[in-house]
Amino acid sequence: LYEMLTPLLTAQIQSADIVAINKIDAVDGAHIDIIRKNVNQLNPQARVVDISADKRINLEPLLRELQ
Repeated sequence: LYEMLTPLLTAQIQSADIVAINKIDAVDGAHIDIIRKNVNQLNPQARVVDISADKRINLEPLLRELQ
């Protein structure tokens, strides 16, 4: 499954204008930094917003980016 999903996720990140990193409440900041770095390597122009949809953290900044 991982081998099949990796190309799809990579292509989505490479073509995205905005990338939302969800579930930030479930991991520590170091892991989020690693994810941000990986996203930046795949798409330096993408705007990245860290969110927790469940806890409603940073949803307003994401909504502003989508306008």
